[in-house]
Amino acid sequence: MKNAKKAKKISKRGFTMRNPHDNIIVVIEMRKTHLRKGGGKMPEINLSFIRERRRELKLSQSEMAKSLKLRTPEKYSRRENGEYKFQAVELPILAQTLEVEIQDLYK
Repeated sequence: MKNAKKAKKISKRGFTMRNPHDNIIVVIEMRKTHLRKGGGKMPEINLSFIRERRRELKLSQSEMAKSLKLRTPEKYSRRENGEYKFQAVELPILAQTLEVEIQDLYK
């Protein structure tokens, strides 16, 4: 853990680190996880809300795939149908495309 020595505490909730190879500063936030009753599962994405909102905005699955930089509309369709999960990095883009807040994407 060589980089651990280079970390500087910036607040009660986070640290900042400099990556010596890329000369990039990375801020690492530590957040308390809010667990729901029933085993502490992660919140689920509300796929029906995403589908309905896309239809309200008259966006095709092809347009959604392009906004998420997916190669084919089928890859988006599989996510929207629950065959595959949306990736964490896709959620901000998805929310922006659907003109909603990220928390609106969860059940």
